[in-house]
Amino acid sequence: MTKRTYIIPLFFSSQLFCQTEETFNSSVEFGVSHGTYANVCFQSPQITWQQSEGVTKPVYSSPIGQTQFGFNFGFFMWKPLSNTMALRPGLESAFSNLCMRQSPKVRARSLDINIYAPMMIMLTRPNKHGIIYLARNMSCYLTTKQPYVIVGPKLSLKQFDKGFREKGFKNERCLGVMIGYGIQYEFHGTKVSPEITYSIEATQQNKITTQQKVTHSIALSINVF
Repeated sequence: MTKRTYIIPLFFSSQLFCQTEETFNSSVEFGVSHGTYANVCFQSPQITWQQSEGVTKPVYSSPIGQTQFGFNFGFFMWKPLSNTMALRPGLESAFSNLCMRQSPKVRARSLDINIYAPMMIMLTRPNKHGIIYLARNMSCYLTTKQPYVIVGPKLSLKQFDKGFREKGFKNERCLGVMIGYGIQYEFHGTKVSPEITYSIEATQQNKITTQQKVTHSIALSINVF
């Protein structure tokens, strides 16, 4: 009998798993916002009959019952809740011109107080290599760049001028919701966030014909904090 020797290699390996978490900064920040907006109210088309040269013809009213445009300025608080979500309650004043498309048209000036508390939902992680191109062969480097979605409630208090109220109209309290999109840019400690938002609000005062007044608004604003 022959005795044989075998060499069996044994391999040992080890793996180390680690998870890198982004540092969560829960500190509260305050900032200012400025922007412009426009809104419109729709109504059911109405038909009136007018007689011209012995012929009665229907005249249809515009489906737009009211238009309003102006600008706003306000203050807000930025409170991070997690790495992907933040709360931004704010208070702003808005100055605008209003036109109710009746026959004849009624015009007014309005001072609005807007109160809102939307949630900011981050779509991506902060991009620490963001670049904004300003011109040919010129660029501005950012600390971070991060897009987000805006969702939350909104309350508006509208104070109209005296002439408008003397015609029988009332000040308004509007309650609604707002949604939007924004991008947060950070320039070495200073954050700038341009935003576009859409809001829909309802009120019982100053009804458009017999309908409840529903306002659709588009706003462009910029936040600095």
